[in-house]
Amino acid sequence: MALRIPRRIGAVIAAALASMAVLATTAAPSHAASDCAAPERANAPTQYVAGGVDIDASVTFMCLVHDERAQQGLAPLQMYMWGAHPSHKVLADNSANHLNDLIEHGQTGATLHTGSNGSTPSQRMAAYGAGASYWRIGEVVTPVGSTPQAAFDSFMNSPGHRALLLDPEFDRFAAYGNGKAPGGGPGGTYVVSLGVRR
Repeated sequence: MALRIPRRIGAVIAAALASMAVLATTAAPSHAASDCAAPERANAPTQYVAGGVDIDASVTFMCLVHDERAQQGLAPLQMYMWGAHPSHKVLADNSANHLNDLIEHGQTGATLHTGSNGSTPSQRMAAYGAGASYWRIGEVVTPVGSTPQAAFDSFMNSPGHRALLLDPEFDRFAAYGNGKAPGGGPGGTYVVSLGVRR
């Protein structure tokens, strides 16, 4: 499935990365929320982009994760976006393509991590080029993503998902949201892929 992202992605990502660079140098005791996770952004509805992703919502969600990791005294995750260096595309391709697969085909419940072709997260990421270069990968999915904040809260309220997003071993991730629930109904879906390279 092709991934279509608006041309303005560069400016949005540059601003988010600048905010995260400041965040990464902020000590946990004096931590302040980053601008890219401000309430007006975090609570804005996730928009639907046919065959693509909502870049604004996706970046805001990643900022929320960075803020929470900083609150916990954890190192920030490298944010990997589509169109970056080829070695970064594994996580971005898995998140974006599985997200749209869910919206199109409607997997729910225990099958949220299963592709419409029966693939598992590890199989998909291996196909995108993870192979032996990644020694550990993870994936979290929520169909409760009407806003970036709603998706983030859904993960934080699930012990297993929270543990993965706050795992100190992971050092990079790619997270995408799109404004439809699995199967194409109203709401929003978010897919997050995490990894550590050898």
